[in-house]
Amino acid sequence: MPTAPFDNDTSHHSYDFDTYKANAKKHTCSTSINGIIRVSETSVGKGVFARRHIHEGLLLSEIHGKVLEDYPEDSSYCMALPSGKLLEPTAPLRFLNHSCDPNCELFYWEDEETNLQEDRLWLQTIRPIVPGEQLLIDYCWPADAAIPCRCGAPTCRGWIVDPDEFHLLPISENGDNGASLQSY
Repeated sequence: MPTAPFDNDTSHHSYDFDTYKANAKKHTCSTSINGIIRVSETSVGKGVFARRHIHEGLLLSEIHGKVLEDYPEDSSYCMALPSGKLLEPTAPLRFLNHSCDPNCELFYWEDEETNLQEDRLWLQTIRPIVPGEQLLIDYCWPADAAIPCRCGAPTCRGWIVDPDEFHLLPISENGDNGASLQSY
């Protein structure tokens, strides 16, 4: 399975740790992540859902797990780290599902002085989330690993693919393969 990449696209952000840390206290969740979310079944397996209202810009949690050198054959959950290594996340955040219209994003810290990126991923909301709503991220897979998307979002691209690599997909101009070309 492809991983969620971390490059210069708009769906994954790096933050200067010192600058962000100064403001993080007022935007960080002070409750255990399990008090805010729950894992439930969805049409595509398990998903992560809000137990209560979650404000936009809230730093929900670091995504914990095992750092790996190579992609394990028996995994469907790995996420790419800035170093090129992989993170096999643990529950509950391993069950984050994809949407072309996400309400959360993954990011990593970056030291602006050294441009060093930490191999630590964090989850932050990018819009308000209501109780019972599923927390969703954009997987942004590379074009060579893209699969058809059925997220149901009005802005669905038709493919789970990085928007910057959409033009690399082998689809016809009229979008016969289910891909939406309206904004690409």
